[in-house]
Amino acid sequence: MSAPGPSETFRRTLRFLRPFRARLAIKIALSCSTAIPVLLLPWPLKILIDGVIVGDGLASTTAASGSGAGSEWPFFVRPLVDALADASPERIVATVAGIFVASIVLFGAMGGDARRRDEAGTPLSSGMDNATRAENQANGARSQVSGLLGWIEYRFSLRLVQDINHRLRTQTFQRMLRLPFGDLDERRTGDAVYRLMIDAPGVSFLAMVMLVSPFRQAIAAAFSLWLLATSYGAVPEV
Repeated sequence: MSAPGPSETFRRTLRFLRPFRARLAIKIALSCSTAIPVLLLPWPLKILIDGVIVGDGLASTTAASGSGAGSEWPFFVRPLVDALADASPERIVATVAGIFVASIVLFGAMGGDARRRDEAGTPLSSGMDNATRAENQANGARSQVSGLLGWIEYRFSLRLVQDINHRLRTQTFQRMLRLPFGDLDERRTGDAVYRLMIDAPGVSFLAMVMLVSPFRQAIAAAFSLWLLATSYGAVPEV
């Protein structure tokens, strides 16, 4: 009997993950929801630069819309700009600082790049043996953000990964117990245990890499393109 190909393996993995489809959908929703707010964090920094560092202050976008000056701010930032119009530099700094403190508490980030944000995860140490690596993979999870929302996503992901591996190992071991004694006697016990303990975490890894990550990357890319079109659509070509 030949070994199944990659497409057949993926189809079997999807059938096995069917009982977890609701929890996987929640995981995808959590992962996508934490990708969007991080992309909005550069705008408070722009307000700080334009209103305080440059020293020109902030003008109301409503009053400047006739001259086209208000078009440099996207629609989701204009209410904040209007609230800080003609405000003192101290008030602008306090408002932006409050936004950054809230973003650190919620997302563990104060900017979109990797230097200004943190991730929640389990950096478990492992040796060179496959058993340690497999157990770390079976009990590992991560979130692209930190803070409160990152902790919630991490805890949910950790429980999901552990339940997937526990169900796979339990079902596989129950099927092994129903095998005839002749099959168990002719085959190597160590190979069966190795497949049961070492290869099982690959299913949860495949679920996260092939199901969750593409959705997050697609949502982040689509939102970035929409953000560029919304914010800089009226900028003339160079």
